[in-house]
This record gives sequence, structure tokens and C-alpha cells, in this order.
Amino acid sequence: STGIQFERTDNGEWISKGFTGQYMNFTLPEVPYNVERAIANKLFAVAEGFNSNELAVIGRVVAATPEEPRSWSVVAIVSRGRDDRGRTFSVYRYFLSEGKDSLWKILAWMEKFENATKRKPVFNPLEQKKVGEAFKLQVTRPDFPPVPNWLDKRDAPIVFSPNSPYNFQQINMLSNYKASHLSQPISWAVNVEALEIPGAFIVIKAASDRAVRFFNNAASSTASAAPVNFDVQRLKSNIKRLMSSSSVSEAAVNDIAQGMAATVAENGQIPFDYWESLFEAEGAKRAIQQKIYSASIVRLITLQAIIIPETLPNFLYWLSCGHNNDIIKLSLDFQVQFSKAFPYDKKDTLEKLLESGIVYLLDEILQEQENTDRLYKLLANSNSIWSNSLFQVPKLVEQDLEIIHNLIQELKRSDTSLTYNPNGFKCNHILWQDMLQKLHLIVKRDSSQNILLPTYLSFAKLFESLKAYKVAAYFYQISQGKVPNKLFIMSFGKKDMIFWKGILIKRNISLWNKSLSLSIISSSSVRENLGSTIFFVLLGLNLILWTLPTIENIILKIPETLNLNEEKTD
Repeated sequence: STGIQFERTDNGEWISKGFTGQYMNFTLPEVPYNVERAIANKLFAVAEGFNSNELAVIGRVVAATPEEPRSWSVVAIVSRGRDDRGRTFSVYRYFLSEGKDSLWKILAWMEKFENATKRKPVFNPLEQKKVGEAFKLQVTRPDFPPVPNWLDKRDAPIVFSPNSPYNFQQINMLSNYKASHLSQPISWAVNVEALEIPGAFIVIKAASDRAVRFFNNAASSTASAAPVNFDVQRLKSNIKRLMSSSSVSEAAVNDIAQGMAATVAENGQIPFDYWESLFEAEGAKRAIQQKIYSASIVRLITLQAIIIPETLPNFLYWLSCGHNNDIIKLSLDFQVQFSKAFPYDKKDTLEKLLESGIVYLLDEILQEQENTDRLYKLLANSNSIWSNSLFQVPKLVEQDLEIIHNLIQELKRSDTSLTYNPNGFKCNHILWQDMLQKLHLIVKRDSSQNILLPTYLSFAKLFESLKAYKVAAYFYQISQGKVPNKLFIMSFGKKDMIFWKGILIKRNISLWNKSLSLSIISSSSVRENLGSTIFFVLLGLNLILWTLPTIENIILKIPETLNLNEEKTD
């Protein structure tokens, strides 16, 4: 039971003098670890302030864990207690039976107890229990009617009104059937006004019509429920540990890593928006909005950016707005420590999340035309946890450009409408939306030089910073129609143009370089055709003389402009 300090009243009842923080009235030597954590994670908790004076009954199967290899069936009976100031609160009495198919046994015992004693087995600190005094009885599994046809069509949680004819055993049976199809443990709540985590239940029988509306609204809410089979309270406490200490706890990082692995796993046990609620509870959203930069907040926002890839762009903007190298150093120090403490067997999880963060950043760069130099300096730092992922991104982008190249070739062959698999791209296919929409025009004109997409200039600059020169050249071509001379040479050599990834990429050659190239002739050619050589030299001189009047004109106009400015100032 809930542990309290209590006092017996004159009428034989009791009042609470305060919680002890420990359980009381054990019949087992100790609470099984998995059951204790399920209670701590509020998987049996009713919401305070909503309870009626009726008993609430909550049943759940608690799955085995590495610390506790046994599953347990648990029923909690929730009643109202009163303290010495007359305030009411919820108190819990828990009944456990080993195994994942034992809830019906506990319910059968409860019915037998009530029939024999004419009272319910509620919380009662005056009824002292001792270890080893477990209840034992012979029970027979009850017969149940066929499962109703509508059950398969209803999403969990299935909410029943207080007038529903289903009794405890039938509610348990319906939850059992639905749980097997959802691959979840059995969970149900009966006669409840509100629950701390309503989304963690399969079947709910409400205590009132008001409660029916509450649970239906909760079911349709987009807010994520706490993961049923994960110790979210440990996540919360470890987030606090990491943000409050200058030295990173390896045990805390290990627990966080397990949560991250549960997020990227196929079943997505912990959704990203639940992580978001954890960080928001610690003030992450407010800190970004109000530009708060305390040491604990810097570690908090850094951790959030690592775990929730979508927050990386905001993190970088917030960090750069601090205008303080000490703040950046604090974040980088945390990143180094976190990376070192991260368990080796879950490194793939970390790399996947970091890589996803860079992809989100690409979208931000494309949409907002972010200052790529600023972002590059923050991410490419050798202490940055994202640096390795940043330098891997050009490879992913190049693979996507190959997919686009294949689409161009396919369109040329078939001249049909464009179809592609969005999941086939290494980066988010939305990044290439503008390009994909223009493929028909590229194919139709058989050239990309007239199809300019200026938004991709930011990509050109970013990949040039990353020394991914060919990828940078690609984006210069589609955004500007030409590639800077030096960059082109570093990418493809001293050609004038080249086809790469399906598009024609052209070197931007200046007029002076063109005249020089016209003048360069091998010594053998000079001997064979001296007249041509003289012609080209004279052509170069003519070009220089032709530009001199323009240069002179510019020089003459500069003083005039300065005088005008001075006059306006006076």
C-alpha cells in the first residue's frame, strides 16, 4: 500500500500525518523492480482533483525486464484518504500475482473476498500485514461470451460509459483480446474520473458522463502518452542530472541512450513529441524564445538538439545569438563528454539521429537561405558531435542526385509522367521538390542551362565549404547557370563543360581568360602559322585598348561622385 504516517481517530477510522515515501503492509519481501517502476511512471495513477468518492480499480500486466525476469499481473484499488487538515487525496492498495495471465485470478479473489466479508479490499493502514501472508485460493477461469464484432474496429483506448453492462472480468477479457492484436500488455481502468496517462490504457470504463467526454477528448488529442513499457521517470531524472552537472554521468547517458534507441526502433516506442514534452518541462522552449544562456540551459538545449533532430536548426540559431564564445565552448565541452560516454553498442542510434539533424538543417538552409558560413563554423568544429555527420552528408546528397539523374534518363526514354519513391532518397525528398518539378522541362529542352533554381545557391556555398567540390559545382550550375572557374577546375579539370549527374555543367570563363586561351598555341603551331599567332596577339591588344576608354571614364567619374556626396552632406 501507499506508505503514510497515520493516526487512529476516536471513531476507529484513520487520518494521515504525511507520506513516508516508502510502501507499507508488504506480503512480499519487496516490490518487484518492474512493478515499482510502473507505479513510479504513473501507470496506475488517477489524476488528483477529479476523483469521486467511489473506488477506482486499475488492472495492468507489467512486462518482465532485465532487472526482474518475471511478468506480474497487478490490480490497484484506489480510494480516498483524508489528512489531519481535512484535505483528501488518493491512496492505493496493490494486489500482485505472478505471470501475465493472472489478472482474472485477482478479480476472482476480490469477488470472493467481498462476498465473504461484505466489504471491499481497500487501503486500510490499520489492517497490518506481514511478509509471507499472501492470499491463496482455488479459482476457476470464468466462461466468457464471444468477443463482439465491433471490437476490432475500435481504436484504443476503448471508452465505456458508467452504465455499460460489462463487469470486471468482461472488461479484462475485452482488454486481453485487444491487447493481443496490438502486441501490448493488458491494461484497463474501471470507475475512473481521470487518469494521469489515459493513452496508456486499452479499455476504460468511466465513472461519469463527464469522464466519458474527458477520455474521448484525450484519445483524440495529439499529445503523446508516456511509453507504457519504458521507464520515463528515469529519463526525466537523467535529463536533470545531465543539465545540472559540469561532468557527464556515464550511467545517465546510458539510460538516455536506451531511450534514444527506443525512439528510432521500428515500433517507435518513445515518440519524438514525448521527448519534446520532457525538454519543455525543463524550460527548453522558454529558454530559446527568451534567449536564456545559463550553464544548465546550454547543456539542456544541446541535449535536445542531439535527441530531437528537428530542433538542430533552432539550437544553432539560439547558440549563435548568444554572441559569447564561452557559451559555445560550454556546449562543445558537453558534446565531447556526451559522445565519449555514449555506449558503443548504440552508436548507430546516435549517428542516425545526428545525420537526421543535418538533413533538417539542409531544409532550413534551403527555405530560409541561412548563413552557411556561420553554420559551418559551429558544426565543423572538431569538438562538435555533428562534425562527422556533416562531412558524410555530401555522400548522401550525391546518391540523391544519382536518383534524380536516373529519373531524367527514364523520362528521356519513356516521355511519361514522373513517378518516384519518396522513401528511396537518402535525404528528405522535399529538398529536391523544385528540381523534381523541373525535370520535364530539363528533358524537353535537353539542357539545364535555362532552368535556374536560385534557392539552391545556399547549397552550393555550403558544399563548397565542405570541400565537396563536384556537388557544389552541381548546385552552382542549377542556381546560377555557371560554375566559378577555380571551383570547376578543382572538380573536373580544365575543360569548358562536362555532363555530370545528368546535367551539363559549364565553367565560368572570364573574357580575359578567353583571350588568353585563344592566344596559347603550341610552339610547333607558331612555326607553322606565325601569321595566326600575330593575329591572336593583336586581338588581345585590341581588347585591352578597347576597354581603356571605359576604364578612363570610370576613373574620371569617381571624383564627381565624391563631390556630389559631399554636397548632399553639407
